[in-house]
Amino acid sequence: MGLALHGIERNKDAIRCFETALSINPDYAGAHNNLGRSLQKEGRYAEAVCCYQKALSIKPDYAEAHNNLGTVCYESGRYDTAIAHYQQALCARPGYADAYNNLGFSYHELSRYDEAVTCYEAALANKPDYAEAHYNLGIAYLLAGEFKRGWMQCEWRWGVGEFVVQKRPFSQPLWDGLSFKGRTLLIWSEQGVGDEIMYSSLISHILAQGAKCIVECDPRLATWFQRSFAEVKVVSKQTPPDPEVLCGSIDFQCPMGSLPQRFLPDLDGFGLIESGYLQAEKSCTRKLRDRYQSLSSGLIVGISWWSGNKTTGKFRTAPLALWEPVLTLPGIQFVNLQYGDHRKDIELVNQRLSIDVYDDEMITPLVNLDDFAAQVAAMDLVISIDNSTVHVAGSLGVPVWALLPCSPDWRWMLGREDSPWYPSVRLFRQEQFNSWDKVFASVAQALAGLTTSVSIAEST
Repeated sequence: MGLALHGIERNKDAIRCFETALSINPDYAGAHNNLGRSLQKEGRYAEAVCCYQKALSIKPDYAEAHNNLGTVCYESGRYDTAIAHYQQALCARPGYADAYNNLGFSYHELSRYDEAVTCYEAALANKPDYAEAHYNLGIAYLLAGEFKRGWMQCEWRWGVGEFVVQKRPFSQPLWDGLSFKGRTLLIWSEQGVGDEIMYSSLISHILAQGAKCIVECDPRLATWFQRSFAEVKVVSKQTPPDPEVLCGSIDFQCPMGSLPQRFLPDLDGFGLIESGYLQAEKSCTRKLRDRYQSLSSGLIVGISWWSGNKTTGKFRTAPLALWEPVLTLPGIQFVNLQYGDHRKDIELVNQRLSIDVYDDEMITPLVNLDDFAAQVAAMDLVISIDNSTVHVAGSLGVPVWALLPCSPDWRWMLGREDSPWYPSVRLFRQEQFNSWDKVFASVAQALAGLTTSVSIAEST
């Protein structure tokens, strides 16, 4: 009963069932392990660890318990400890595909990419149709710049839980890569807003090949996309879908994340992407620019420091308190570009450093992305951790400095200071896990140099 309830996400009810089973048989290792899984789903990690450890005290070679204990350690950023548990799981059960996949993911977070690839391949050798291992292998290939192999493996994403819920119920045949000149192609969004913005960079190329396009996107992007792609019919995503996207005159459909497989087989393919392919509303941008220029005569620099990503957000986030070397530089008007309510963070840093990071309460990025695009377009420079702000600035062609964690998202690749996706992006990377000090020292030095060069140019 507990397993059935756990399977349909009724974790609290599942917990009660497992506890009842253990009241009948306290030495039931499987019930301890399963109780741990449901507790973990509820975010009760310390209790989950106790359950896995109890299961292992009863059954030391319990591969699933070692694997589950590894996942708790992974989720708390204790990757070395997680690796040890996954290796114990594999000792107890050689060929355990889940443990190989999880081991690969931990190596990935420690930037040990060759070992990660080896683990994903081992998982697939034991379970060839393992969608998550295929997808993870694809991400590792993309990081390394092996685009053709990476895109192919990422097509397995539809078998991964987080993507299944995003799949749209369209009946048109999937575009197979053949010529669509004179045909109508439905492109539908998937993943996050940042991904939609990034993949939309290929729409102009599709139009140039003679296709008619209908784009279904996040409602917050619809006005912005329609302005930028005048030849495209832009439709807001909704459930059930808008009748426009169910029309029988549409010849093909294609999820946005599958477009790169057709157009970006190698690094040279990124030459298709134009700088500033999205356009902010000009009058709104001008109005905001005037407002910010009235605050200071210096550079206008927008900042963003927090990520709401449930999986990687805590590693991408660089708390505002760490920005002191940057925020105390003279001759700069800093503007808050952070989505969400962070007024307390801004007030604290303004008081502590005796500065004035301006928070424009007229702009609400989570509600109106078109106004946010205009705000970003009003900046001289954007400095942001890896969140949607980078994508907005990059798509507009606004100079943006992106601050990346030690294990970066796949799109930023490895070792580069630039991005093939966005010509206006400059990358600053952590050298050590969860250590931002050198990143901010480098950013402060670069920004000081930029303000000096601007002052010299203005004086001459």
